[in-house]
Amino acid sequence: MQQNFVHKLLCVTLAFAATACSAIAAPTETPTPTLTPTQTLTPTPTATVTQTPSATPTVTATPTQTSTPTITPTASNTPLPSSTPGEVVSFTLDNWEILEIPFFVEQGFPQPYIAYLNLNDRDTEGGVLTPQPGTGLQTLYYTPSRNPGGRIEILQVPESTTDHVYVSPNGLAVAYFVEPGEDTPAGLYLVDMASGIRARVLPLTTQVQRGFVSEPVWDSAGNRMAITLATDYATDIFIINRDGSLPQNVTNSGSYDLFPAFSPDGNFIAFVSDREVCPTWIPEQPDTCDPDTLPPDGGHLYVLEIATGEVTKLSDTWLTQDNPARWINNRQIAYSEGQPLFGDPSRTLWVADVATGTAREVRPPNATNPLMLAESWSPDGSQVLYQRAGAETDIVLSDASGNIISTSTDFNYPRYGMSASWSPDGQTIAIGGVNGQCPFGRTVLDETLGVITLGSAPPAMCTPTFAPDGEALAFIGISLNNFDGRADVYSSNPNGFGAINLTGDLRGTMTLLRWVSSAIQ
Repeated sequence: MQQNFVHKLLCVTLAFAATACSAIAAPTETPTPTLTPTQTLTPTPTATVTQTPSATPTVTATPTQTSTPTITPTASNTPLPSSTPGEVVSFTLDNWEILEIPFFVEQGFPQPYIAYLNLNDRDTEGGVLTPQPGTGLQTLYYTPSRNPGGRIEILQVPESTTDHVYVSPNGLAVAYFVEPGEDTPAGLYLVDMASGIRARVLPLTTQVQRGFVSEPVWDSAGNRMAITLATDYATDIFIINRDGSLPQNVTNSGSYDLFPAFSPDGNFIAFVSDREVCPTWIPEQPDTCDPDTLPPDGGHLYVLEIATGEVTKLSDTWLTQDNPARWINNRQIAYSEGQPLFGDPSRTLWVADVATGTAREVRPPNATNPLMLAESWSPDGSQVLYQRAGAETDIVLSDASGNIISTSTDFNYPRYGMSASWSPDGQTIAIGGVNGQCPFGRTVLDETLGVITLGSAPPAMCTPTFAPDGEALAFIGISLNNFDGRADVYSSNPNGFGAINLTGDLRGTMTLLRWVSSAIQ
């Protein structure tokens, strides 16, 4: 074990030295923004004593001697708009340590595990009904779907981290954000399971960047993380390796570039940008926006091919943080238009095709002002399940053009209170509630909305999600008849039968994050 530790420490030292060198000799195309850039002002000519002769002397019959010749200023256009740059943050690599990672974790997860958080796990000495103080910590666990005894403790983080823990699809990398005020310095941290290194990569004091909540996202291989960061005058999207090395600005447009999302194969990043409305917010640049113009609340949908840097606009629809784009598969991106929570009477669904660069609306025939919520797409993009909200709510299954295949009024979830997950083969759909509003037990339907399983509560089912191999179903189960209505992480067979409580022996609050597996692509 000691020899392994010394070997890791040597590797870490060399890796950090290489990272430091790369930070000093950063690529030209990906400059790191400085903390307080200096604004360049247009020089104003002043009458000063100088030994330089006048650039344009005036010839007169009786020259007049002057002791203070002046330089005639060159005529110029109207000065371009200028504004004060905002505060930015630079990448770093500090507060690092080597964690003791179990050997088999370093090798990856050939079978799917469930990742979840346990907040304020109290000791088991006192009675169940006896109040006990919180621990101030939360723990990240991975558990195999059918074996509660196989639980692995991955990481402990401060309580204030809440759900700001971002696990890569393969489970080998974790990012998390520490709020100011903790014993641990505030910022964004990365954990690389393969090397056992944990380090802070961004000394952020907030995840809000220029008014937008910025959450890191992983590619499917768990090798790279993308994140939106403030630059001097707008925001850009950066990619960084899971060991904290080689941060790269991949948009660098001068506009607001927001909400990155990797394609399943990791070759593209979908994002939102206001670049068509405002080519740049940098002052004294051509086509810069007036500094008195309000910042955008979103932008149009674009896709970036990572290998070439080519950017393609996919849609004229204006997207905000309330309706971000999501990849259906390597070719299709789903998004919505309309914000009913803010007075918009409709919400429509759209699909963009990366190969053709076009987008189309998913619109039911003869529909007027449709309100389509909680959509969930089949893996091949041929069908979509959504909640249709009007005087009453029902569940609708349609094809990709909007033609209705089937409807059901048997599941009356509150508006915005339904979630759904398709099995990888596209033949089964699990539906449940969200945020504790879970009126039904385990509910699994077929591809025509026919009932496969309709279990009675408890436990009620929230946020169901199929394993990547389709062999299990994970969900938050709420024991409504328990003394505290506690929520636990459950797993079951893919049809909903054989449910197992994976966290019943833990105290505190559970948060289901995702499935992790080396097979996720």
